[in-house]
Amino acid sequence: MHVPTGRVDTMGVAERLRKLVRPDEGVIHASVYSDPEIYQLELSRIFARSWLLLCPDSQIPNAGDYFVSYMGEDPVIVVRQQDGTIAAFLNQCRHRGGALCRGESGNTKNFICTYHGWTYDTSGTLTSVPFEEVVYKAPLNRAKWSARRVPRLEVHHGLVFGCWDEDAPGFRESLGEAAVYFDLNFGRTEGGLATYGGVYKWRVKANWKLAAEQFTTDDFHFLTSHSSALTALTPEDAPPFSIVRGRVFTSSKGHGGGFLMERDSFATALATTTGQAASNYMMEVELPTVEQRYGEAMANATPTFANFFPSTGYLHANRTLRSWIPRGPDEMEIWAWTLFDRGSPDELMEERAKITAMTFGPAGIFEQDDTANWVDVQRPLGGAIARRTKLNMQMGEPTSFEGWPGMTGFDSSEFPARNFYSRWLQLLSTPNHALEASPTDDEECSHVR
Repeated sequence: MHVPTGRVDTMGVAERLRKLVRPDEGVIHASVYSDPEIYQLELSRIFARSWLLLCPDSQIPNAGDYFVSYMGEDPVIVVRQQDGTIAAFLNQCRHRGGALCRGESGNTKNFICTYHGWTYDTSGTLTSVPFEEVVYKAPLNRAKWSARRVPRLEVHHGLVFGCWDEDAPGFRESLGEAAVYFDLNFGRTEGGLATYGGVYKWRVKANWKLAAEQFTTDDFHFLTSHSSALTALTPEDAPPFSIVRGRVFTSSKGHGGGFLMERDSFATALATTTGQAASNYMMEVELPTVEQRYGEAMANATPTFANFFPSTGYLHANRTLRSWIPRGPDEMEIWAWTLFDRGSPDELMEERAKITAMTFGPAGIFEQDDTANWVDVQRPLGGAIARRTKLNMQMGEPTSFEGWPGMTGFDSSEFPARNFYSRWLQLLSTPNHALEASPTDDEECSHVR
């Protein structure tokens, strides 16, 4: 596929993309996982204008605390301000482009570029330039040459999200019909969420969409992919698994995920895989609060997996929060946090964190199965035939359940993934004029002091 540079031939690009991805037919071309030109379009048309997870706000509790995150491949620094608000800005010096911060997290009063010493405060404002009076004909416009701010930041249930697009809808509006499902995953108690420990980071030789689509739709893989781990962890007297005992949801905005409708059996499974403290907390604290906040019907629906478009994944049973960070068309970096309701007992946090590391940490017994699958999909796409192969995504059709917004259906259905690619196709077919104009038209590229 050829994507013109500069002023993009929008109609031509859209037509070619529609040949590769046909959600209505449940057909996807394997090249979407490996094509470098498609990947560049994703960076400018999806990651540069979607709401992206930056970090849990509990990672920056105090003034001056910072955490270095990514929005696509753009590095950003997220900082707690003196007034308690949060700012985020590009980790790039406006002099020659060096990094403002080489660390991953910490506390500071300012950021000094180690290349030439330009200094910025914790809001990203340029405050000092070495030898400014001597080497510049006129004083620099500090506001003009401050770090590029992330213009849109919102915090929901203790999670910080950012968006580069000043004209994009707000975060809640971007969720569409999935807003209630976002709340059911992350807003189950009053106090919001916090992290236990730091963040796991590891790289996988696979396209970011392979993880995102699985977390959007795929609960049925685990009977095959995780059979050995399930055999080891499941009690002999456990009831047989039914592939239609759960439900999946999706929305026009590309979000998706699943719920288990048998909370008692889920509590039993939770005790086996995540620990008795987690099971007790669910039944005695979490579910009564959920019922009070969202009603009895939703209290019976226990979240299992979710992906909020494009790249925020979550597994509720293990409280593992994911960010799928693109690192090229054939590689992603996975960031994972273990979350807890604020005020959770220490015993629960310690037990769950330990078991989550064992199951879904970088070397977790379930995580290794998933990453092996994604790598297996990616590996042959360097071949001339494999990358020109059509793949099937036709499993299952939506139905409707009373009181459940958006498109819903039973487990073992891929229509949420088809909806993910409908949204993907919509965004990739729509140019981002602010980024795709010629450089001379970009105000940021002007040389005015």
